[in-house]
Amino acid sequence: MIKVLFILIIHLSGVLLFAQQTDSLPDKLVKPVADSLILRADSLLLISPDSLEVPVDYSARDRVRFEYAERIIHLYGDAYIKYQDMEIRAAYIRVELNKNLATAEPAIDSFGQKSGVPEFKEGDQNFKAQKITYNFESKKGLIEEIVTREGDLYIHGAETKFISKLSKDSGGDDIIYNQHAIITTCDAEHPHYGIYSNKQKIIPDKVAVVGPSHVQIQGIPTPLWLPFGFFPISKKARSGILFPKEYTYDDRGFGLTNIGYYLPLSDYFDLKILGDIFFKGSYKIGVNGNYKRRYKYSGSFDLQYENRIQELPASYLTNINRPISLKWSHRQETGAHPYQSFGGNVHIETKGFSKLQSNNYNAALQNILRSSLNYNLQFPNSPLSLSAGMSHSQNLISKIVDVTLPEINLQMRSINPFKKKNRIDASEKWYDRIATSYNAQFRNSVHTTDTILFTDKVFDDLRYGFKHGLDINANFKVLKYLSFNPSISYDEELSFFQHEINLLDSVFLPPNATDSVYGKLDTLRRNSFAPFRTITASAGLSTQLFGQILASKGWFRGLRHQLTPSISFNYSPDYHKNPFNYYKTYDTDLRPEKNISREYLKFTDSPFGGFSVPGENFNISFNLSNRLELKYYKKKDSSFHKLPIIENLSISTNYNVFADSFKLSPIAASGSNRLLNGMVTVYYGMSLDPYGRDFIEGKERRSKEFAINRNKHLLILSSAFINTTFSSTLGQIVSLFKTDPENQKTNNLPGLAELFYNFNLQYILNFRHSRQANGEDKVERSVHSFSLQGNIPLTRNWKINLSNISYDFNSKGFQYPSLGLERDLHCWLMRFDWSPQFGYYTFFIGVKPGSLEFIRIPSNQSFTGANR
Repeated sequence: MIKVLFILIIHLSGVLLFAQQTDSLPDKLVKPVADSLILRADSLLLISPDSLEVPVDYSARDRVRFEYAERIIHLYGDAYIKYQDMEIRAAYIRVELNKNLATAEPAIDSFGQKSGVPEFKEGDQNFKAQKITYNFESKKGLIEEIVTREGDLYIHGAETKFISKLSKDSGGDDIIYNQHAIITTCDAEHPHYGIYSNKQKIIPDKVAVVGPSHVQIQGIPTPLWLPFGFFPISKKARSGILFPKEYTYDDRGFGLTNIGYYLPLSDYFDLKILGDIFFKGSYKIGVNGNYKRRYKYSGSFDLQYENRIQELPASYLTNINRPISLKWSHRQETGAHPYQSFGGNVHIETKGFSKLQSNNYNAALQNILRSSLNYNLQFPNSPLSLSAGMSHSQNLISKIVDVTLPEINLQMRSINPFKKKNRIDASEKWYDRIATSYNAQFRNSVHTTDTILFTDKVFDDLRYGFKHGLDINANFKVLKYLSFNPSISYDEELSFFQHEINLLDSVFLPPNATDSVYGKLDTLRRNSFAPFRTITASAGLSTQLFGQILASKGWFRGLRHQLTPSISFNYSPDYHKNPFNYYKTYDTDLRPEKNISREYLKFTDSPFGGFSVPGENFNISFNLSNRLELKYYKKKDSSFHKLPIIENLSISTNYNVFADSFKLSPIAASGSNRLLNGMVTVYYGMSLDPYGRDFIEGKERRSKEFAINRNKHLLILSSAFINTTFSSTLGQIVSLFKTDPENQKTNNLPGLAELFYNFNLQYILNFRHSRQANGEDKVERSVHSFSLQGNIPLTRNWKINLSNISYDFNSKGFQYPSLGLERDLHCWLMRFDWSPQFGYYTFFIGVKPGSLEFIRIPSNQSFTGANR
């Protein structure tokens, strides 16, 4: 009751206020008003027989004024009106009840500033305008100076007619008719550019169609005219023609690139059919697409074929090249399956496809293409796992292609076969530490050239095989501190190919030779199945020793030295003898006095990279690893820190018991260090020969005697190296030299760091030592280069791009530099790129990527030494 009385009081107050402004109150206003609307403010309803079916809600912050004689309602200050799903907000709204019209306008202060600009919302449509007039019954509206957004397009209309999709004349779609309108992707209040036309028709989320139009820049018309315009603005994928966005000109003539058709085949898969057309007859056709299933997998593919016609220099003849490029990438989402996974990428080309793309220096620098696809299966509750896949390697210079398809691997992870899970006795037995693992592999591969990769001839080069292996190892503690590791490995490969070398009874005189050759070697390859078995046994003994020096005062708090000595024994049998007999012999000359019998391995063409046959040996290997750390106290943060002085210095050699000479191998020493928070990495190493040197005819020969006995030297330095690499950003470098906050105010370094923070720098300096044939030592600088890449923001809009800037101090020249200058023009972009090594440059000024990016002025040119 209180709410009803309160509403009646407000209503009566409005009537009395209106009565004070008129001489008399007409009788027809005392009766129920015959409005054509149902108006509701809170619970106030004015109802008539010809009213609308749904009430109209309205409100205002400042005041609501009624003109009963004219049936007009005025709403002031944050005015709001809603009918069905249509809403209008503005500083002022006038509702004409007789005409079912609502008119919204902004408020203008004494300085001419506007506030409360009308905002219209219906369904997905939401726009602002300077004046909105809307008819509730016909669901049509007139709008002045409207700005709507569809996708990345902004549409500025001077005079606009809006038809709601609920109107009987709409055909089920919202329709906007514009006069004197501009379509642009610029979000500025006054667009810097746009396509101006007298008439436009826009169906939101579908299409924008314009009549005869021209491009305006800063309000100035340009000579670029369009007879019509058709701009898809759907938020969903729709089929349509892809128009070329730029032209190009090179040795193929004038051409249009990336023209085609787009097909969204489903919510998970889309397809593009693209092509390049050149006036001299060359063309390129490509099909690419993307696919994705949420939480399962995603991928993309790209297949391109080019018919490239090039005129030969100084000739009327032409050369036709038809290269092919195939790219495919597939990725399984993490957690898609608990036991299975599939993914990888494929990149295969023929006839140097990427080398022909002269405007891409990254493709021009790429000489090796690689592909890899893998399927993995982990058997539940089992140590077994299965993997299958393919791999591909292609050299774009030599045209050599290596393809492996398929490659199947079955692996059993290491298990302890003698260890019982439910043993009553908890103590560990010595045989519990015995572990074994197994692996099996099948591979089919081909080594060929890309010219015959997709022909029948490739089947003649197929190589296939099967191999498996068993490893048994253990780990025991000896004398409490020593670790003893024995192991046995058995490997078997089933070979399907063997070869024989025979000396044919033939005497001939080779070209440009003075002596005849007695006998011709003939190699016969035949299909033959035979097992190839190898077995090795090894044992290792190792421990760790520690030494340290400690201090309790000052910055120095201690040194810690860790030594890891180890010795190992390796044995393999003689495969020349029974039961192996892997070798055969052949003669080299028909004359007995000149004949030399040579030995060869009868197995050949292994798809696993060749047959590795270890000679009979009993090797004893020695290794000593070192790590030295410094511990110090830092007063600045009152904490202890560690500094590795020697991270890993390893010294190793081995002794072959069965060798008839040179049983002791050279002593190898190598190590590495990282400095300046990992920005500097230093690798170093050397090889020291324990055997002496003899001089024969001015050349140094290795002696069978030790150097201490032959040359009075303990060891002879035969080779050495030191490689230093510095890699960092300029911001990281500046952070090393930061001073206290009081000093930073007058220091320019922090500003420099902000300007070049992401600028990448790399400096490489390598030295190599080698011993010459005459016994002299030679030290040379093998690598000395400096490279950088990044961008320099000169101002907020100007930027210099530096890509692959590398200077080689040895050759005294730059290596494939690429320079660029870029200017951000808000909705436009200007860019210049130059690759002097390839003689190629591009200039571009145009609209940023979006629906109108075809408004551009591209220019590119490549030149050779003949026309530089």
